[in-house]
Amino acid sequence: MSSVTVYGIAGEDGRIRYVGQTTGDLKNRLCAHLSAAYRRQKTPLARWLRKLIVTGGTPAIFVIERDATLHLAEQRLIAWYRRHGARLLNVTDGGEGTLGCRFPGRKRPDLAARNRLAAGKPIPHLNTPETIAKISAASKGKPRPYMVARNRATAGKPGHRHTPESRAKISAAHKGRTLTPAWKLKLSVAAKRRWRGLPEQLAQMAKARTVMAQKRASNVQA
Repeated sequence: MSSVTVYGIAGEDGRIRYVGQTTGDLKNRLCAHLSAAYRRQKTPLARWLRKLIVTGGTPAIFVIERDATLHLAEQRLIAWYRRHGARLLNVTDGGEGTLGCRFPGRKRPDLAARNRLAAGKPIPHLNTPETIAKISAASKGKPRPYMVARNRATAGKPGHRHTPESRAKISAAHKGRTLTPAWKLKLSVAAKRRWRGLPEQLAQMAKARTVMAQKRASNVQA
């Protein structure tokens, strides 16, 4: 079993903002977080990283504990930092990642209404349970050609578990496959070009969002 390392991510001021765990290299883990921020993931950590990069900052990743116990050490350290006043961006108490993490029920409708208002969309009318039951009963038994087409298009069965025989065939097909030096160089150049332009792209998107917000505010006042 691979060794587990609990790590922290801090900003320019040295204050820890995130605690995580990995069995791999810390540099690769930081690149994964930066990639999520580049893809405009909506987690608190991704948003914070985007703001940090736009302002010219650089995140730092460091080891907190090596040879740690999987999940338990991360949970213990998150609790410890929070007790000591750290403003962590973790959305859970650690362990199995963010799977199943949901906002409290009373906040979710508020967030939906806020997002629709910001986009200039009307807040939809919510159907009553009786209306939902009537719609469901009226739809039962009706042919749905679009669903047939959708099911055919997704015939690859995402999430389907391969049999041991299939996994062995896939593994054998990939063994010995190596990238040529020229292809590796192309991948490296493309990655560097993409990350080099990230601060400018994020700055342009932030400027565009500010302009749109100002236009919406002026329309509301008018």
